[in-house]
Amino acid sequence: MMSNKVPPRTRTRVGKYEMGKTIGEGSFAKVKLAKNVQNGDYVAIKILDRDHVLKHKMMDQVHFYLLSVILFVIVFFF
Repeated sequence: MMSNKVPPRTRTRVGKYEMGKTIGEGSFAKVKLAKNVQNGDYVAIKILDRDHVLKHKMMDQVHFYLLSVILFVIVFFF
């Protein structure tokens, strides 16, 4: 008799984060739900398509976005 058990899915880990399902998707990025394996907190992680960003010369937009996020964190959390 054959077993119909499905092997458990392995989750990708990036540093201390275990990547989960995709919660958003755009033209050159995906946003994934991730769990901090040290304390159990959930965060959203944006993953950029490097080839798309470079091919379409979008580095200025990426830098502006990152500076905006950093400024937001400083203003609202410190």
